[in-house]
Amino acid sequence: MNHTTQETIVEDAAILCDRGLRAYREQDYKTAIPYYQASAQLGSSAAMCNLGYCYYYGRGVQRDKEMAHYYWETSAVLGEAASTYKLGDMHRNGDIEADESVAWLYYCRAWRLTRHEKDILNYPNICLRLAQYGEGRLTSAQRAFFASEAAHWFEKRIHMGDPYSDDGFAQARELYEKLAPQAL
Repeated sequence: MNHTTQETIVEDAAILCDRGLRAYREQDYKTAIPYYQASAQLGSSAAMCNLGYCYYYGRGVQRDKEMAHYYWETSAVLGEAASTYKLGDMHRNGDIEADESVAWLYYCRAWRLTRHEKDILNYPNICLRLAQYGEGRLTSAQRAFFASEAAHWFEKRIHMGDPYSDDGFAQARELYEKLAPQAL
């Protein structure tokens, strides 16, 4: 495959994923699914991740945690941070084999994927999980740092109009206030 053909495939995958995302945001999940599927077939890790969300929450498809796991695992291998931390959640919550150690490894890997660019959609969620579940693995100061980072970035999302960040912000803030005095 020549370079131009590969670029075209990547562009097509991005366009299809974007169309799926627009439909998803409008809660038109039945329309989003075929766009995500086509984009995923072209190799889009973002589309694979989004399909994982659709299957996990039953949006536009029958709820199927095994399919969610499949898409998130495939996407995580390609370096998708959201899929990586969602795999951690699946292990932590017992959606697949419950294993807190494996969950922790996924959270750490997700953080490594986002720590430099601080992807506003995923970074706060990942930092919150490190703060919440780092007891016995991190110092109080480290956990307080992650809680502070999570609160800061959730607050940015709130200012951008994200309706899903209030709860994460409250959890991060509460955890920071609990951990900060212990960190001194």
